[in-house]
Amino acid sequence: MPDSGPGPLGPQAKAEGYPAELKNRMSRPQRHRLLHGYPMPKLMKPWAGEESLGTLMDSLRPLIIGVNPHPFCNPKVKGCGFCTFPHQKFKKRKMRSVTDAVQQELRAFKAKFPVLEERKVEAVYLGGGTANLAHPDLLRGLYDCLQVAFDLQDAELTLEGVPIHFGRADFAQLRLLAERGVRQPRISMGVQTFDPARLKSMGRQAFGTREDIQAIVEQAQALGLTTSVDLLFNLPHQSLSEMLADLDEAVQLGVDQVCAYNLVLFGGLGTQWSREPKQMAGMRGVEASCENWLAVREHLLDSGFVQSTLTNFERAEVQGTDRAFAYERCSFSPETYDGLGFGPAGITVVADPAALRATKLLNTSDADDYLRRIDESQGALLHQFDCEVEDLKLLHLTRQLSLLRVRRDSYKEWFGSDPVEDFRLLFEPLADAELVVVEPDAVRLTPRGMFFADTVAGFLAFPRVLEVFGRRDENTEYFMG
Repeated sequence: MPDSGPGPLGPQAKAEGYPAELKNRMSRPQRHRLLHGYPMPKLMKPWAGEESLGTLMDSLRPLIIGVNPHPFCNPKVKGCGFCTFPHQKFKKRKMRSVTDAVQQELRAFKAKFPVLEERKVEAVYLGGGTANLAHPDLLRGLYDCLQVAFDLQDAELTLEGVPIHFGRADFAQLRLLAERGVRQPRISMGVQTFDPARLKSMGRQAFGTREDIQAIVEQAQALGLTTSVDLLFNLPHQSLSEMLADLDEAVQLGVDQVCAYNLVLFGGLGTQWSREPKQMAGMRGVEASCENWLAVREHLLDSGFVQSTLTNFERAEVQGTDRAFAYERCSFSPETYDGLGFGPAGITVVADPAALRATKLLNTSDADDYLRRIDESQGALLHQFDCEVEDLKLLHLTRQLSLLRVRRDSYKEWFGSDPVEDFRLLFEPLADAELVVVEPDAVRLTPRGMFFADTVAGFLAFPRVLEVFGRRDENTEYFMG
């Protein structure tokens, strides 16, 4: 590690407590908040209006678009026992109202920013709740609205959901995607596990059998769709052999991508399983969980997959083709792509690299509040964060970490400095803990660092978070505000 001065965070004495801080963070359960990115909502301020946003609408920067058609899901166990993302109990009539309101939000946003017509759209992702709970007619209306507002001819278009709905009405949702005339239609299925007993404990036993999923994959691929499955590992009482068996099932299905997520579960989390002693008793320590991650990762690599992000693995023959997953890769590249978010809990991040400016915006997540705001023409935006230069550096670092490395040339092009120098006092203990490796072209996460990526990002951000908050409390202890 270079030794060329104290860096922007102060003299060496300021960093004496950093190794202890890092050790403390590594001892805690690891989460997936890198998917949300810096800053987290607790650091954001109330939405102040479109004025600053309009100055960031650069017609030359390509876009990705995230759409949450509604926040509803319908497992027999609340939140499947483990879900920490915004979701609400399924209500059919309200789901239709919210999906219609999302179209209103889209049209209103486009009317305010007509420059969006000139923007190239790289990828669109429909997620949030269980997106494919929406009837094909609702989805058709949403697709039509998107294609009027944006040119999607060269875009990837993903619909997320549970397997069983993709197969209903003679695979109507698959056919609808295939007919949209986009560059690459794609489905992402929340499978979580193939084990019937574990699916029952999640309340997901009606979401599709292994045979259902096989039929969906075959039909999707016949229609030219890319297919992906989400799997959890480190479930309560789950052995490593059971984790690897789930991976083998996915590989045998022939899906293009497997997204593997470490289960987040600890006392006080607020999920259903976190209140159940039997489930909590089946959880292992952080280091044992990390060892399982290393085995899961190696198993997928040995099965012919290539790791593209912290959680996503793609078949080697898919990499570099139109079937490669574009939305996630682009979302982790704020130096190149802006992201627009619509619907409940939608996230927008737009930047002007030349002016060293960026804004992050967050929609309300509650369905009733969302409907009220859209009905009163307020717009759905609830929070915003205008980045100063130090925040912009952290936005860049923490997003690129999800791509397994921080490119030093990309950082220097944006900020005119080197990330290793700017964050030297923080990268040093990260390297000593073997979470990162500093190379001439990049700072790379080690396989162990990939498991502890939540710690790595939070550790890099915590001095700035303390500075912004002005105090240390539960909001600064854990992650990025």
